[in-house]
Amino acid sequence: MDQVGGAKFTEPPLLVVEIRSPSTALIDLNRKKAAYERFGVPSYWILNPDPPEPELTVFGLRDGHYALVATTFSWCRRSW
Repeated sequence: MDQVGGAKFTEPPLLVVEIRSPSTALIDLNRKKAAYERFGVPSYWILNPDPPEPELTVFGLRDGHYALVATTFSWCRRSW
């Protein structure tokens, strides 16, 4: 826990996961992604829990910028 000083991180976490909602989608994909990139967070995942078509998008930090690593669709199916 040495990375946490007060209410702020002093070092980037290894992973940030965002649960996307329609009201924050643009903020997550633009402002927050850019902030995490600047702070040096190595891995950034965005989960879209949309029931008919859930999606996980994974970005990895490469040379100081995020690159798309993977996108998965329909990984969670309900059988009830």
